[in-house]
Amino acid sequence: TATAFNTDADGLGRSMRAEWPHCAIPPRSAVLIGAGGAAAAAACLLARQGVACSLITRTPDNAERLSSLITALFPQSPVMDVQPWEALADRLNASDLIINTITVDAAIAWPLASGDGRCVDLRYGAMASGFLAAAQRVHRPTLDGLGMLIHQGALAFEHWFGIAPDTDMARARLL
Repeated sequence: TATAFNTDADGLGRSMRAEWPHCAIPPRSAVLIGAGGAAAAAACLLARQGVACSLITRTPDNAERLSSLITALFPQSPVMDVQPWEALADRLNASDLIINTITVDAAIAWPLASGDGRCVDLRYGAMASGFLAAAQRVHRPTLDGLGMLIHQGALAFEHWFGIAPDTDMARARLL
């Protein structure tokens, strides 16, 4: 028998705890934007933590598939609420955590208002994020995907070799 594991969800969780140690994690409510592979990892993290989550995408069929998968994997978790793209403005400003996983967002007018809701974009490095720029303009706490990359890589390294890498050193080298 083969065994497989994925460290993306735990990498995201560790990244958020490292960046925001003073914040309530898990949050009470979240919005997840997108329904691809990175969104699946974020959805697993949120479902494991029992976070009520709204899933918003421009492709409703993909959202329904991801919601059904998460409901099947985590039956004790709150149901992942699939919302149409038009609900974005209402949901963004009513949630404690917003996670953007879509890769092309330059043409989106992000309707963010000032608030305490934390904003995460899973892209990192030179990939400009209109979402994080909009969040920073209204002084929201922001986090890009570099921490997720570092922490999921460190977890994988630890699984393979039994050694926990220094994530602070990894961040410094990548920056």
